[in-house]
Amino acid sequence: MLDLRGNGGGSLIEAVRVAGLFIPVGPVVQVKENFRPRVLPDMDPRVVYGGPMIVLVNRLSASASEIVAGALQDYGRAVIVGDSKTHGKGSVQTIVDLDREGKLGAIKATNAMYFRINGSSTQLRGISPDILLPSPLDYYPDLGEEGLPNPIPWSQTAPVHYVSATGLEKVIVGLKSDSERRRLSDPKFHAYTKLLQRIETVNRTSELPLNLAARTRLAQTEKEMADLQRQLEETEDGGEGVPPDPSQKKRPDIVLDEGLRILAELAMLQPATVPPAQPAAGRVSVSQWILDMMKESP
Repeated sequence: MLDLRGNGGGSLIEAVRVAGLFIPVGPVVQVKENFRPRVLPDMDPRVVYGGPMIVLVNRLSASASEIVAGALQDYGRAVIVGDSKTHGKGSVQTIVDLDREGKLGAIKATNAMYFRINGSSTQLRGISPDILLPSPLDYYPDLGEEGLPNPIPWSQTAPVHYVSATGLEKVIVGLKSDSERRRLSDPKFHAYTKLLQRIETVNRTSELPLNLAARTRLAQTEKEMADLQRQLEETEDGGEGVPPDPSQKKRPDIVLDEGLRILAELAMLQPATVPPAQPAAGRVSVSQWILDMMKESP
């Protein structure tokens, strides 16, 4: 499982390298500056991990993390799970000094756009999940590139040639159906859904009423949100009714738990979801790859 929730991105080159850990050689992303897009490929034939994959995303997954999620989705290499969309940042910025000495400061200028290898931009639309598991971030209307002032509109370019694994689309249908069935019968997800509904109600409130009865109803909604959150935390025991260890207490992660269940089911369908394996001589272990990268680093 690759958890990209809250990952705001970073290096474009590192995004290509990370995606390349899980796919054979081929294009990863297109970058358009002036005219024709430039294709950035993964040229390393090694596949560090060729098994079933889940990628978790939310509305704070942006930029380079969207490139990784989009490439793995286009190649049919992973099932994307999470919010209704990622952040939707498909633009590239460069810091430009206003003078040679740097005394006048600098400006940040947008000089390029990202495009997926299928030709679609991640701008505004982001990456749509294969299986929707909403988080509270989905109920903040202005959270995303579209909520910023004067966002660049969505666009597309020509797709590039790449070889996608086949069969994952049919597998996703079953995974999605089974996930929905589990959530319907899970008391924790019932409480979680109610919590999301309460969050949506509060976030849509643009004015505080002066009427006492209306203010009382709003306060009751906030109290119900706190009660639901407590209910979720109380269900996180040690299993079989064993009280949780106070030293190990952590906030419940409903999305992560369901993501692991989806991954477990996907693992049983591995032959139908994994692309053709690379020759044994071209494969390396994760530990060996880390050692190789350390040798290459300055």
